[in-house]
Amino acid sequence: MEIIDQVRYVPQEEARQVARQVADRLRHDFGATKVLLYGSVIDGFYVPGHSDIDIYFEGVSKDREGVVMGRMMTAFADYEIDFRPAGFCRDSFRQRVLERGMEI
Repeated sequence: MEIIDQVRYVPQEEARQVARQVADRLRHDFGATKVLLYGSVIDGFYVPGHSDIDIYFEGVSKDREGVVMGRMMTAFADYEIDFRPAGFCRDSFRQRVLERGMEI
């Protein structure tokens, strides 16, 4: 069975709950100092089965961001989550997320 067949598409409120769990784990296990939810979940366009949960984080050293992202993808493999560590973002994207995102 492919991993995509195992992904759970959840209602918007559950997506917010999952995002809070992700934020807690990023902060406590990996030292993230800022975790933001952005995209369709906060813009009101989230559609289970078509949307993902967009998470931006910073405060993790750039040399560890890839490892942290991989561990988080594994830990939350049941959900469609797009992780964006600060070091992987262009300045213009980061600025947009910081302006429009919601701290979780």
